[in-house]
Amino acid sequence: MTDFDSRYESGVISDLDVVIEFIPNEEFELLDEEEFLWMDGSTTLYSDRDDQGQVEATEIGDFRCMGALPLLSPAGESFLFRKLNYLRFRAVKLRDAILAGDLPATKEDQLRWFLSEADAVRNHIAECNLRLVLSIVRRFAASESEFDDLASEGLTIMLKAIDKFDFSRGFRFSTYATSSVQRHFYRVSTQKLRRYRMEVGASTERLNQLPNKTGASEEPAARMADVIRIQTLVSRMDECLDDREQRIIQERFGLGTGGVPKTLRDVASDVDLSKERVRQIQLTAFRKLRKFFGELQSDLLTA
Repeated sequence: MTDFDSRYESGVISDLDVVIEFIPNEEFELLDEEEFLWMDGSTTLYSDRDDQGQVEATEIGDFRCMGALPLLSPAGESFLFRKLNYLRFRAVKLRDAILAGDLPATKEDQLRWFLSEADAVRNHIAECNLRLVLSIVRRFAASESEFDDLASEGLTIMLKAIDKFDFSRGFRFSTYATSSVQRHFYRVSTQKLRRYRMEVGASTERLNQLPNKTGASEEPAARMADVIRIQTLVSRMDECLDDREQRIIQERFGLGTGGVPKTLRDVASDVDLSKERVRQIQLTAFRKLRKFFGELQSDLLTA
């Protein structure tokens, strides 16, 4: 079921209030419908195979079918974008006429056909450009899990780019889509770096706030006592944290058997939660540990 079908079954389209976006073109009013819905027999839709020889993918998100998807020729790409926007143009005119009372409500079936055909064209353009998106994702993804996340984001950005691409300007969609996807990934990377610096700064600040009772000239025995206190606190985390909180703290700061700190994204993947939820649980665990440390302080100092 397409997004259009779900909207139709929920009654959105029957209410005639669905948002329809398209790139206007003066030719839509001047030429016959056949000029936009049917290709000239001399035009080749795909650049890497015969038009009759393409293999259909089961769905856009099935990356295993990527090699079976054709690449659009310049003429084929132009035709599909013209068809997509013409279908949406016709849908808008039909909807407006129904709302104005110039056409009967029974014309909604025709409206549904225009939008369904437009969705099909849009999806096929996305399929034929999926390899482009994944090639960009490979340059930005640092791990397999990050690759999957970025691939999903990249596909979303590409679908938005399809809606905004003006085919009449004469350049290829790949140029426009590459710029859109890369710009999004650069923005995401900048945000990640900013959050990382904030987390590192906050962690450093917490460490600097730890009490240092022995001063700069502390003896090895005193430093060892501090280590023992911290180890005691870590070993007794189960007295104040639940199993999930313990696992997140251990993995986040490398307190487990591996000893390697993990990012919020990696921990979120391990515990099957969102990154934001893991961050919230981490902060809750910090508060519990801080309170527990205060209650345990006297026992540790006399240990």
